Amino acid sequence: MKKSLVVVLATSLLAATFSGTTLASEADGIKEKLIRSSLYTTDFDNVIGQVQRREFSEAYPNLLQFARYGEKYAQYSLGLLLITGEEVPLDIEQGLVWMRLAIEQKTSDWETRYKAVTKNLTKEQLSALEPMYQEYKRKYGAKAQKMHCGTETRKGSKMRIHICRKPLLNQEFHAVIEYADDKPVK
Repeated sequence: MKKSLVVVLATSLLAATFSGTTLASEADGIKEKLIRSSLYTTDFDNVIGQVQRREFSEAYPNLLQFARYGEKYAQYSLGLLLITGEEVPLDIEQGLVWMRLAIEQKTSDWETRYKAVTKNLTKEQLSALEPMYQEYKRKYGAKAQKMHCGTETRKGSKMRIHICRKPLLNQEFHAVIEYADDKPVK
């Protein structure tokens, strides 16, 4: 009898703890969402295809969404689009921040391009971007969006690359963190 009472109390405490955490997060405007892997991958592949076909205005809303989900390719591509303003609103500051955030993946081409784009900026101009970068990193960085970054061997070669990926949960879902204060993607 005592054991079953202890189990019931422990279960109740655990349930209260986890539901309290979820409610606190939702009260703070933070929501974790699970998306089926097949849908996530299909939508992401479609966005990459649109970018490769240079259909930037069509890709923009979904590219922004995947950038918010922590996808480094989406962050880098979005940054380039915002800097050039090609078929999307020109926003150099935000573009530079997205590019810098994508560099968490340590892709050398991206690092080289970022350095080339920022080489003529002063320390003051770069420092002015720091608060936005810190906010984006807190919300959309690899750690915030539960990305796993590490070194992998590229298929069909011995070349090692550093890559960030969303892990699968229960072999079926990807977890994403959404923020209530994000402007809707149009």
